[in-house]
Amino acid sequence: MHSAERGASTASFEQLIHWVAGTDRAKPDTGSVALLIEKRRLTVAIDESVGEVAVRWQSAFEVGPGSEQVRLSGPVYHGLGMRLPAAFDRVARRMNSAGLSYLPTGGNEATPSDWSAMTQSVGCQPLTVAMFGRPSNAGPSVFFSMLNTFAYLSATQALDQHPLVYQAGDRFQLDYLVTVSDRTQTAEELAERHARWLNQKQ
Repeated sequence: MHSAERGASTASFEQLIHWVAGTDRAKPDTGSVALLIEKRRLTVAIDESVGEVAVRWQSAFEVGPGSEQVRLSGPVYHGLGMRLPAAFDRVARRMNSAGLSYLPTGGNEATPSDWSAMTQSVGCQPLTVAMFGRPSNAGPSVFFSMLNTFAYLSATQALDQHPLVYQAGDRFQLDYLVTVSDRTQTAEELAERHARWLNQKQ
């Protein structure tokens, strides 16, 4: 753990992940049959001066030796997703960088934007949960959200509409920031937070 910019304390770890077919998962050398090879780095930063906890998810992918071509597809919500506290269900306020409106019924929405957020109080504590993407990410930047049944937010690549296809030797990356703030943030504040993250050193 070390001190980062603006007084935040951070900790991180890295993983090497071999994505394999189900029939190959028990093999001792999964690297030789990997469809995708992922190098993942997770960084947690706690900045008490502004009441924020942030998690940065960085993944670098390469098509593995187990396939000449990889095709990524799935439902509209497939991506980096999280289920929010029950206090968010049906009543949280949703926002996005594009200023697009949401269904008043709290139904499923897939919103093209640079970031998306929800605000709501848990007990007497106001909270803002936000997800931010980078322009360098593979595929389009789309955020799925819903309030009915339960509150859910995920950063996606619109794989339900346009599957992504990669050939042997291809590489791509995903880089997301998730923040939880102990206050109700405005769209302007979230836009500034996004810009600050984009401008910080890698």
